Amino acid sequence: KIGSALDEVKGSYNSAYDMYSLSISQKGPVLQADLETDDGSFSFPLLVKDIESYSDRLEFSVYSLRSQSKGTVIFYRDKQSGKVAFAAYDRFLYQRV
Repeated sequence: KIGSALDEVKGSYNSAYDMYSLSISQKGPVLQADLETDDGSFSFPLLVKDIESYSDRLEFSVYSLRSQSKGTVIFYRDKQSGKVAFAAYDRFLYQRV
């Protein structure tokens, strides 16, 4: 179950107006997020937070040594296609490219 969920979220996502990008890839057994924002480029591993409720969404905790607060990346399925179509991080929603 978790292996197929990891495969489903890998890919490229862009925010509205293509202002920011989010890329999810696998580095060994871990998913990695590469993010471009106004504040610069960031890379961090994603740790599965909630696999049990993965009918509509899958939550990952962001692991970072830089910050005390750990963010969350949430992936959402398109209701019609059933495929992962969106990712949310911080205050932005990213659409799969």
